[in-house]
Amino acid sequence: MPLASFTLDYLSCEETFSRAVLVSAFENGAEQRRARHEQNLLGFTLESTNLTKTQMQAYRAFYEARGGMEETFTFTSPFDDTAYTVRFNGNLQTSYAAGVYSVKFAFVRVI
Repeated sequence: MPLASFTLDYLSCEETFSRAVLVSAFENGAEQRRARHEQNLLGFTLESTNLTKTQMQAYRAFYEARGGMEETFTFTSPFDDTAYTVRFNGNLQTSYAAGVYSVKFAFVRVI
């Protein structure tokens, strides 16, 4: 079964990029560091504001259809135009103020 693709519009995207490192501390104060794995950790935080109720419900439907953080899907990064396999990393946050809706959510690349 092919993965679903995230195709909803968003206002802003933030990328987090890091490396998982194991640090072993010794009694004499020295440290030994090594990579936990070869892949860098990559995540995205997206936010959309000034949404209609219908648009906000489309985000909720996509989140619910993936089972929240359970199922993976593809997301094309605006930073390098690469399609990554990701999953939600936490809750979908929705808000309503002055007659418009906003959503905020995070993805993490699946290694």
